[in-house]
Amino acid sequence: MKKIWHVIIVLLLNQLIYSTALAATPLVEFIVKPNANQSLKPQNTGLLFYTLRNNTSTTFPLSYSFSSSLATVSPISNTCGNAIAANSTCVFTVQYQAPANNLRERLIIRVYYQGRAPLLDAINFNIDSTIACVLINTASYQTPFCQDQYQKVIEYTPNVFNTSNQNVLEEQTLGGVVGIFRNINNVEHFCYVGCGLRALGGSMPNGDTLFELASVTKTFTGSILGKLVTNGTLPSPNLAVAPHLPAGFMLNPNENPVTFQQLATFSGGVCYSDAPGIIQNPGTQIQNQNAFITDINGLNPDPASGNCFGGGANSVPIYATPPYLPTKNFYSNSSFGLLGQALMTIDGFGVLEPGFNDWMCQQITNVLNMTKTNGCLPAEAQNGTCGASTSTCLFTTDWTSAEYSEGYHITTGKQYESGSPFPFFPWAPAGGIRSNAVDMLKYIRANLGFATNNTQLALITGMLFAHQPNDYLPAPGLPIPNIGSQNPFRGGQGYAWVCMPSPTNGDRICGKIGGHPNFRSFLGFNKNQNYGLVILFNTGAISTNGSLHTGSVPTVGQIGASLLEHVS
Repeated sequence: MKKIWHVIIVLLLNQLIYSTALAATPLVEFIVKPNANQSLKPQNTGLLFYTLRNNTSTTFPLSYSFSSSLATVSPISNTCGNAIAANSTCVFTVQYQAPANNLRERLIIRVYYQGRAPLLDAINFNIDSTIACVLINTASYQTPFCQDQYQKVIEYTPNVFNTSNQNVLEEQTLGGVVGIFRNINNVEHFCYVGCGLRALGGSMPNGDTLFELASVTKTFTGSILGKLVTNGTLPSPNLAVAPHLPAGFMLNPNENPVTFQQLATFSGGVCYSDAPGIIQNPGTQIQNQNAFITDINGLNPDPASGNCFGGGANSVPIYATPPYLPTKNFYSNSSFGLLGQALMTIDGFGVLEPGFNDWMCQQITNVLNMTKTNGCLPAEAQNGTCGASTSTCLFTTDWTSAEYSEGYHITTGKQYESGSPFPFFPWAPAGGIRSNAVDMLKYIRANLGFATNNTQLALITGMLFAHQPNDYLPAPGLPIPNIGSQNPFRGGQGYAWVCMPSPTNGDRICGKIGGHPNFRSFLGFNKNQNYGLVILFNTGAISTNGSLHTGSVPTVGQIGASLLEHVS
């Protein structure tokens, strides 16, 4: 008898627990909601995406109400409609139309079903005319991911865009574009945020507007090196470059062993960034090439040889035994310029502007369908003379119709001053490319390993190789890791890239900063999240060194790192 009562009690308890759990489970609930704080530029539209789940075997009718007349139900990606089916999920979308004036408003959203107490959510809207950025209306604009990324761009760019041309601070810019890519469960998202002005008195830049990439160009050259190594064209990155250099180079005996890997990781004894002979006496492309050859031939990494050729401190050998290579990581445009000239020679191209464009087209831009990207001066691209001098580029007609951003620097009077386009120099493989956000998302997508055809796979294999950290090689014993810095990135030195674990979540993030007198750029990716981005600004940093300054305005590198670390 006791056993029977024991069984009955257990059954009653189980029923009570089940009933309690069932009562605690809402019939219909929000399972995905947008961020509770939303910012918008006046007269722009924001979209809020909600996912509902019906936990019952009953279909419920749905209706909605909003505390503000600025909010309405949107048909965009809206799968809920007027009902939610049994045991299902659906998405409903709220459109919020920002007024022309500044406004802070708390929007209350109510979802009614079957006469039950409504589901409630509250969104705090900040409509602010000081917001300089707009989410550009493309196909991916209509996704929760791009809406969320737009809010993050606003969050991580406080005080960055100054369109007043008054009291311009270091690291501020007149305008720019942020392009963001992510692959989520094999669905690709492309987001473009336009900010500020393309030129003083002009319109906002967009995804097609071209900017100078500056040193982000180095990742292109590093990718080509990676491709030539992984496809067997170059048996090893540790081979000497000397046999592959164009005519005129006669390296010092101590510099002659310099390898492809050393030049790609800034450890090849190049003790200046821009070749001093060219900076002092700029001339034609041929004159500049001759001056570059003279400057490179003067390199001698032996500490006993005195100062660097052209002045300044000499390179510092890592292992302190002849041939004095590798040397301590020293960031150098000329190092990548010399590397690029060797690679162009291997591929059968000349090293002046037509050869450089043909090389980049054959190896990267044709392959990735980057239709506007080029190494031309804007006027020469638009009038067709630059394209006419090439033989492999497929998209030269597109170059003629491209829209270029004006470039600016900040004067001592804290105003913008227009600057000349960056000229073609022998170190073009280090900084000579111009591109836009649309093309650069194709490039970052490839760097994340996503291909659309087999031709791209060979390039992507080289790209992935170029991301890898390097040691100082050759080493007499246990090699020392080569640590690179692209503030705030500090970690293993790849071929131009610097990669590190995210301090926030441990994801592997990689970045590259670019800086010209009148432009700045950032390119980066988070491999763990299949996420990448490009930032293009049309104002140079005062120091023109790729935004290494830290102050009240976040640098382009800090903005990039923040976005990479907070993908969500």
